[in-house]
Formats: sequence, C-alpha cells, structure tokens
Amino acid sequence: DELMRVLEYYQLHSSHAHGATPAIESILLTGGDANLIGLDTYLATALKIPVSVGNPFAAVETRKIFEIPPIPRRQALAFATAIGLALR
Repeated sequence: DELMRVLEYYQLHSSHAHGATPAIESILLTGGDANLIGLDTYLATALKIPVSVGNPFAAVETRKIFEIPPIPRRQALAFATAIGLALR
C-alpha cells in the first residue's frame, strides 16, 4: 500500500516539480532486501510494472578501471550504496 502511495505521488508531482515524464516504466531493486525470494515477482504482479533485481557492478564493468572482486551477485546487492559512492 505504501509503495502504491509513493508511486501515485510521484506520477502526480514529477512533471510539475522536475519536468520529468510521470510514467514509471520499471522498478529496479537494490540493497540487501532485494534478495527476498519472490519480492520482484510479487511487486511486478501487484504494481503491474516490470520489476528486476539490479546489478551493483554494472557501472564498474563499464568503466573497466576496477577489477570486480569475487563476490556473489546476490551478496553484492547489500553493497550497492557503497559501490555507488565509491564511483563518485
């Protein structure tokens, strides 16, 4: 219910405040809780929006400046914020 409320708020206010398109085309899950089994499927069904689990190393792979450590992808989701901050 809370997620639906936030989506509705964004759709009503995004074009007014930011000039952005109000349509949300997809949702990308990151962080440790993205590992909850079936969360992406449940949200996609409930919200009728494509939902997928993110790849925290996507930006690192495109830069080719770091060697990606041998961390399982599902475990790496917990480090998404730290990885993003390190790229800044």
